[in-house]
Amino acid sequence: MSDFLNHRLSSRNPVTIPTLIYHQNDNTRSATITDLSIEGAYTLLDDAKQLPINDIVKIKFTLTKDNETHQLLLPAIIVHHETKGLGIMFINEDQEFGQILDNIVASYS
Repeated sequence: MSDFLNHRLSSRNPVTIPTLIYHQNDNTRSATITDLSIEGAYTLLDDAKQLPINDIVKIKFTLTKDNETHQLLLPAIIVHHETKGLGIMFINEDQEFGQILDNIVASYS
């Protein structure tokens, strides 16, 4: 299952975006998104191995497009982790939201 979840359908854009990751009842973790797409992100996180693959998290970050700031809080699933990083896939059941996110993310290419 994780091979399927780790398969990217869209390219990711290199970015540097501060973010917060919320994991169930655990403490909030500060991280940095280093690449971003409509489908997911890779974040630098010191204790990434502490978060199990396939767990659900919420990720909070801010994007700016055309002088408009968009604060996002998205549910996501952890698809892989390394010692210092975490790959996540956004859980998006709303097609309209996906189009909005796609427009915002596209401005970072």
